[in-house]
Amino acid sequence: MHPLLGQLLEQRHLSSARLIFSLNDYDVISDLHSSLKAIREIFDSPDYVDNRVDQSVVEIALARITAAIRETNSMEAHAAALVALLDSALSHELSSTSSGFWKDDSPHCKIVLDLLSSLFLNYGKRSIMILVLPMAMKALTCKNEEIIRNTSSYIALAAIHNGKTLSHYSLQIIANIINNGNYSLLRVLPQVYNYNQEPIEAHLPKLLELLHRSQARIT
Repeated sequence: MHPLLGQLLEQRHLSSARLIFSLNDYDVISDLHSSLKAIREIFDSPDYVDNRVDQSVVEIALARITAAIRETNSMEAHAAALVALLDSALSHELSSTSSGFWKDDSPHCKIVLDLLSSLFLNYGKRSIMILVLPMAMKALTCKNEEIIRNTSSYIALAAIHNGKTLSHYSLQIIANIINNGNYSLLRVLPQVYNYNQEPIEAHLPKLLELLHRSQARIT
């Protein structure tokens, strides 16, 4: 890990935050395993949800790392590590808490959203989507509306190029539509139908009913 990243992640020196954005992208990702391990250790800490300094450290470091991966076009090399980090973040409390007129997302929610956004920028790369889509299905089961909404949009986008891969999750997609009222996933079904028809045909009457209902709401 670059010494500046070490100062930020291990010593919590926020004064290093500005400097890490001037680092060469390849210096940032040269020892990605250590950096991501440090990030995970921070947000796995029991007091993370109440520690604003640690939250800022994770947010800054993750933003710099994902930017470096994007600029070096090296997501295929690092997707597995980011997916593992996403899996860990998804295991934490993600539900929103109401405070007056506002809903506050848990600190781990932002980590999940940032990782999903970075990974799904590569929705056209099958090798990356094979790793990401299982985590997307897991994200759909959380209790955070923003994560569910964003993930549903990402899945619909990924379906354009990854219908065959998504077809393995047909039952999970259908369950989210029927049981959870996630009508936005209806637009995924045409892309997966040619690869896995039976689950869709088995639930076709209910799906058509929901489709008409969702269209009626729009009109």
